[in-house]
Amino acid sequence: MRKFKTPIMLTLILFLSAGFNQPKGKLKVSISNLRSNKGQVLIYLFEDEKGFPKDLERASFYGKSEIKDLKSSYTFENLNYGEYAAIAVHDENSDGMLDKSFLGMPKENIGLHFNNKESTQFPSFDNCKFIIDKKENTIELEVRF
Repeated sequence: MRKFKTPIMLTLILFLSAGFNQPKGKLKVSISNLRSNKGQVLIYLFEDEKGFPKDLERASFYGKSEIKDLKSSYTFENLNYGEYAAIAVHDENSDGMLDKSFLGMPKENIGLHFNNKESTQFPSFDNCKFIIDKKENTIELEVRF
């Protein structure tokens, strides 16, 4: 009986420790073109297309930052290497959420990372994604009115 337990325990330990050895990186999100210094910026980071870009509550990571000189930045830490997409919301009334009209259109300004800046398509995870593949990563989001 003892011979059988040892391989099972060893396999379990190796399986559980495999996720802890994944490379991790930081992501600095720089936000520009804010309309005013009022309020705060909310940054939502998605690991996949689920919820992107409409359902912000499904974001994998969330941060908020202050505004200075119509700019803001936030750094996410300990991110697994992989694909992500980000949305920044200029939360001018500091209520902690994206305000929308009765039609569901954003009333506050948002910024996205577009791979094709000339795209007229509705933002999708695929055309907004970027890759975390090193210890220090940076993206820029320009808020559009």
